[in-house]
Amino acid sequence: MLFNFVLIVFIVLVIVTVFVEFRRMRRITLCSMLSFGNVLYNALTPALCFYEPQVVWAFELYVNDAGLEINELGLVRSMLAACVFQLGILIVACLGKKKNIEKSISSNSKHIYRAATVVGMFLLLLGVAGVMWIGLKYNGQLMGLYKITYFERSALALNNPAQAFLMNLGIYGAAQLIVVFLLTDRPKWAVSVLLMMTLHAVGMKSKFPVFWVLLVFSGVVVFEKKSIIRMLVPIGFTALILSSMSFLRGVQNISELPLYIATYWEEIGEVVSNPWGNDIPGPSAMTYYVLNTQPDFTIAPIWDTIKIMIPSSLVDRGMLLPEIYAEKMIGSGYAKGLGFGWPLICDGFLLFGWIGIGLFSGIVSLLARFVETGHSRMTETSKILLKIICFSLTPFALYSIRESMGGLIKALVVMSVLVWLPTWLFANRLPLIMRRITNNAELK
Repeated sequence: MLFNFVLIVFIVLVIVTVFVEFRRMRRITLCSMLSFGNVLYNALTPALCFYEPQVVWAFELYVNDAGLEINELGLVRSMLAACVFQLGILIVACLGKKKNIEKSISSNSKHIYRAATVVGMFLLLLGVAGVMWIGLKYNGQLMGLYKITYFERSALALNNPAQAFLMNLGIYGAAQLIVVFLLTDRPKWAVSVLLMMTLHAVGMKSKFPVFWVLLVFSGVVVFEKKSIIRMLVPIGFTALILSSMSFLRGVQNISELPLYIATYWEEIGEVVSNPWGNDIPGPSAMTYYVLNTQPDFTIAPIWDTIKIMIPSSLVDRGMLLPEIYAEKMIGSGYAKGLGFGWPLICDGFLLFGWIGIGLFSGIVSLLARFVETGHSRMTETSKILLKIICFSLTPFALYSIRESMGGLIKALVVMSVLVWLPTWLFANRLPLIMRRITNNAELK
């Protein structure tokens, strides 16, 4: 009875948040996406566990392996944490002013799109360089990364932080290219980048690249109404690959992918039909463990935020909270790089208890609001760049729910300094460069 009441409260909070945001901006906003992420990673698994426990058997397995039993009170605490997190989003949504920046954006400033394309291409090339570099270190082959096993992936990335960083830049560059290609009506190029990143994700046995670019691609197609029916084909194909990645990780060599799919297509179908059998319950299992083991309050989330800003290649940061608690849950089978995700709920709860959950939710929502709203005195170039940034951040609304505050801030800093700032600087310099070239041509 208590769980039903808390669940109803949560549903009402989500509906009101989405309604308030849609009324304010007349579209789905980043705060609305945060609400969807809260539903997916914090609330849906406990709800399914309460009503249909056989569906989320992986969640029960994770919790039981950590030495805990699932009970109604524990599920109520998990759902209550999701309610507090949603309340923080709703408060920020209610404080926002009614504004729609897209109406003031003109399509005449092509130089911002050119600048975004150049920066995106450059970052994508850096990602390719990272793939080749780490492949050479792994087995002496340029494409050696695509021959690793799943269990080697985490250790390889942790032992080669510079190469892993370059590959992340490649993902951010690909996302920006997809946004620009779709906004400038070049869907074939956008689909090509999407499929390229999908194959890259299968080859390196990681969901992150395909997860990121798929959400960016889908966000632009849906919100900008870019040939939605026709774009359902690449979206559906990529979503199918993403949902079956937990099984496709068994492909040791990417050249064997077609044969592997033909051989195990029935097993892949079972994996696709059971999304709660793998990664999705992970963050909820971590939240359940933290909320129900009564840990002491600590300033470790703040300290971790500082430590994570320091490159691991320069200083040994030691074990961070996600690694400490992953080791507690997994036990003797733990290896560095394994884990279940680290929801913001855990950071907030360990810092200030239930109040901390709402505080961290409010901080993330304010960040989303700041990025999305911008400033009324922005130039046309800045407004178009803000539009590109908002679409590029579509995955962040889901990713941030299962990421620590330190990891979230670091990713935003990296993207701001190495993606958006160069785009803005190049966009403001590009008209001057083009004018100078034209003047020189006229003089000659």
